[in-house]
Amino acid sequence: MDYVIGLDGGGTKTEALAIDLSGAELGTWTGGPGNPHAVTFATASTELGRLLATVKDALPGRRCLAVCAGLAGVDTAEERSTMERYLTQTLTGSAYEGVSLLIKNDAEIALKAALGSSKGIIAIAGTGSIIYAFDSEGNKYRAGGWGHLLGDQGSGYDIGLSVLQTVMKSYDGVLPATVLTEAVLQKHGIRDAAELRGIVYRPGVQKAQIAEHAELAVRAAAAGDMLARQIIVRSAEDLADLVVALRNRHSGLDRLKIGAAGSIFAHCTLFYDTFRVNVSQEDDLSDVVLSGRRSSAGAADYARELAASQGVK
Repeated sequence: MDYVIGLDGGGTKTEALAIDLSGAELGTWTGGPGNPHAVTFATASTELGRLLATVKDALPGRRCLAVCAGLAGVDTAEERSTMERYLTQTLTGSAYEGVSLLIKNDAEIALKAALGSSKGIIAIAGTGSIIYAFDSEGNKYRAGGWGHLLGDQGSGYDIGLSVLQTVMKSYDGVLPATVLTEAVLQKHGIRDAAELRGIVYRPGVQKAQIAEHAELAVRAAAAGDMLARQIIVRSAEDLADLVVALRNRHSGLDRLKIGAAGSIFAHCTLFYDTFRVNVSQEDDLSDVVLSGRRSSAGAADYARELAASQGVK
């Protein structure tokens, strides 16, 4: 039985999804980083090659017709060409030599998964955040996604940092008491909020470790904590502002549907509802669609279309 593979490559891991030509899922596998800027182009292609070998071993006797790799950090034509060259070299001599290969970025496959289309606006809110828009003429526009120092509005990092800052403001008496304080103390096994300084500023603290605190805000907001709700609402409004600004800068984008993807949207109803209300036009909430599919499924859809375009059905 023939199949295709979709890859969703990020800074820490890559997910592979294999589907047959009818779209039925055959399995998912996880490998190392696929973002060439988080590692290198050579390292990313090596990790992708290892993951593809794992998939091949799990599906013996079957033929892979196409692979679509949707990778974070691959935005320009030059980056795509470079990644394709490295990955082609990596796969030379393997069972994948000669298999049709398509390189996309992570926003394109997330949009495909959310809306089933290559046209639309995709808002991604995970550890980081970004807004991309793709119009009917193939033009691509972006807003946000400038990293945690320059602007990651609506991201897990943004919310997580706000949690820590809110706890310290509450500790100083600037803000009222919040259940976030006890949640943070329990998470780190400490008794006093002042001890957070030694934890947050220790060498090697990663962006993802700050973003982990977003979960505490989601839980506290659901329990009715006022400050946690304010954090979630403010972050969602900031992300929505990016969509509104992007639409205002480029004509025609106001007619595009919006896909919402990423862990923050998936796990926080308050965040999603706030975002949807703030970007919807003329109170038409149907403009926004919460993605119910993982991004690797969007990549697999592209791979299946690639196989079909070559006469394979």
